[in-house]
Amino acid sequence: MSMGLFVCRAMHLNLLHFFAGARGERKGQGECLSNLAYAVSQMKNYQSAVLLYRGALQAFSDVGDLQGQWQMCEGLGATHFCLGNTEQAISYYKQALTLFGKSKDASSTPRERILSKLKDVTGSKGTLQPSHSLDRNLSPSNKYASRCASIPCSAIDMLVSHF
Repeated sequence: MSMGLFVCRAMHLNLLHFFAGARGERKGQGECLSNLAYAVSQMKNYQSAVLLYRGALQAFSDVGDLQGQWQMCEGLGATHFCLGNTEQAISYYKQALTLFGKSKDASSTPRERILSKLKDVTGSKGTLQPSHSLDRNLSPSNKYASRCASIPCSAIDMLVSHF
């Protein structure tokens, strides 16, 4: 996929986020923000990803969506780990585990994944090289994110400038 096409799709996603929020659809807004956060994180623009994940977390909190909340906390943990902010990564992973425990998700796979990442973070304090990557299971769906690693930071900054 070309960079121009990705920018168009990212702008479209940003517009969907805006319109979902304008119609009062906070869950839809959270989903759009989480998809954009994941895409931005895959391009290693972690500062913007943090802002987007926080916006998504707030949207999911506003509607009481526990699954969305723990997924955004997991994303924030991974993103902070990539930034070298181990204390914040640990805090978000612990928050993700707490929220997961309150959710009705019967699968143990997410819990085990988060525990594994928490173990990675606590074992690597002081090391800035992440031993895990941002997991694709963090957000509902973004089939474009994995193909787009070369978008310039200025375009990303334009997309998230209103947050």
